[in-house]
Amino acid sequence: DIFDAEIRSVEEHLIPLLKSFPGLSVVFEHLTDGRAAEFVAEADHPIYATVTPHHLMINRNAMFAGGMNPGHYCKPVPKREEHRLKVRSYVTSGNNRFGAGTDSAPHDESAKSRCYGCAAGIFTAPVAVEMYTTVFDEDDSLHNLSAFMSVNLLHLYGMQPSAEMMVIERENNTVPQKIGGIQVFKGGMQLPWKVVR
Repeated sequence: DIFDAEIRSVEEHLIPLLKSFPGLSVVFEHLTDGRAAEFVAEADHPIYATVTPHHLMINRNAMFAGGMNPGHYCKPVPKREEHRLKVRSYVTSGNNRFGAGTDSAPHDESAKSRCYGCAAGIFTAPVAVEMYTTVFDEDDSLHNLSAFMSVNLLHLYGMQPSAEMMVIERENNTVPQKIGGIQVFKGGMQLPWKVVR
């Protein structure tokens, strides 16, 4: 079942892999399942996860709102609301095993709107920072945003946080509907944050 594929992968593939390679650091990309988030947060192993802005904002119902909605179809597919909320609670709590990973996919509208075989992916890049900021703000966790965006996973790659600073201000910011022929996630929505530098 595609909605259980993530936790089945943890049970059938990831756990045996970690037993075979106990010193191996692992990054679980684009985590969406609350059970997998709990595993990452509590594992006695150096395992981490990236989470996209869209998986923090929508559940699986978004793919079916108003009929089939290919604009919200991505892989991994969004899960039930209980999973979205659980993942979101780990992310905004400041748990340092979770970091940003947009998985932003700029598929042309013609590829997204096919009746059969529509492209899997959601385009968030133009406003990903503002979307993450909105999520952390809604959860009263702005104090944890910087580490999630810029610090938590860097040590895995032998990197240090950048000396450059980004400035995000509380300012109304309308998400563009499209950039070229690419539909932007939540196009037309107004976000309360804007990157100004």
